[in-house]
Amino acid sequence: MTPWITPTIGHDGKTIGARMPPTCLARCCSPACAISGYESGDLYDGIFTGSALIACLLQTFCGCVGGLYALLVWQPNPKKIRGDGTQRTVNNPCCSAICVGAPCTIAFWENGDSCTGCCQGDACIALIIGIVAEIFGIPCVDVCYVACCWTPNPINFKTHAGMDGGGVPAPSQHAPLVAGAIVVGAKIAS
Repeated sequence: MTPWITPTIGHDGKTIGARMPPTCLARCCSPACAISGYESGDLYDGIFTGSALIACLLQTFCGCVGGLYALLVWQPNPKKIRGDGTQRTVNNPCCSAICVGAPCTIAFWENGDSCTGCCQGDACIALIIGIVAEIFGIPCVDVCYVACCWTPNPINFKTHAGMDGGGVPAPSQHAPLVAGAIVVGAKIAS
């Protein structure tokens, strides 16, 4: 389970989203997971709903047609983002790592795309573990690393103004108190 990250606040006083439109490589290699990551914020949680389900079925029964669907038919639409658009999760790290690979699972949580940043941060550690294990003929060690050993580091969680899912006004210090609502803090974009 990944930690909740305090949303970044942009210069306009609104939250910055954490949902990066998937790259062409992510859409082609793992179309259902790419769509799920964008729309649900988790690579695996949403693969059996909506457009991700269509891509999953096409990839399962028609091979590369799922990737073509994700590349040519599906388009990222911020209106289809479900849940908190300022967050990304890896609720089932084992299944996510089996579907897209361990480095890609971590890269998604850290950068917002499963094919961006595989050689940075904790994703690089998973990549090195996977390569070394394969050299010695031991499969799936990187998946075990993600499922059992990886602890998401909030410092590696990146957002930027080009990501979708934000736009909610940040809580004001002068706003009236609302019963039941607690604001712990917010990062300010630099």
